[in-house]
This record gives sequence, C-alpha cells and structure tokens, in this order.
Amino acid sequence: MLAWIEGKAFVPEITEEKLNKLIQKIPPVIRKDNKLYLIELPDLRNTAYTWEPKITKEYGDLEEVTRIKTHHYCGYYGFFKPSIFLILLRFLSV
Repeated sequence: MLAWIEGKAFVPEITEEKLNKLIQKIPPVIRKDNKLYLIELPDLRNTAYTWEPKITKEYGDLEEVTRIKTHHYCGYYGFFKPSIFLILLRFLSV
C-alpha cells in the first residue's frame, strides 16, 4: 500500500503490535514443488523474503480461496525485493 503526497510515494507505518498480529493471521509461506512451506522470519521490515528463504516446515493442506494481485514500486524491476511488511500492508486494504 503506497500512499502519495505531492507526487511522491511513501509507505505508511504500522505498529509492531499490528504487524505481529498480521503475521499470526497471514503467515509467510513459499511454494516449492507445488507444496506450501513456512519460512524462517527475516527482519520483517527490511529484508526481502524472496531472497534465499529458509524453509522451516511444510504448512500442510490448504485450499486456495482467492488470489490477490499486488503492485509494488521499485526503482528497477531487476531489484524487486519486497519485505514481508510491504506484502502484509496490501492486506490492510483488502
């Protein structure tokens, strides 16, 4: 969720408490071999979850309910590296 002021994008802040509640409801997972796995949590605000995620355990059977397309700003598409924080911000507006 980017906000815009005077033509400049910025990321709204949320408290650590709210961020931790979101993590409990929407745990970060990765898909590998068509299965979902929980990952070791990196720094939620400053580390890209897409770079070398460490699998902790298989998440189990889930049924896909919906897909949510998110759009993120980046300076160059080759450097797309959203943090878990940025991804979770998208769910605040859904």
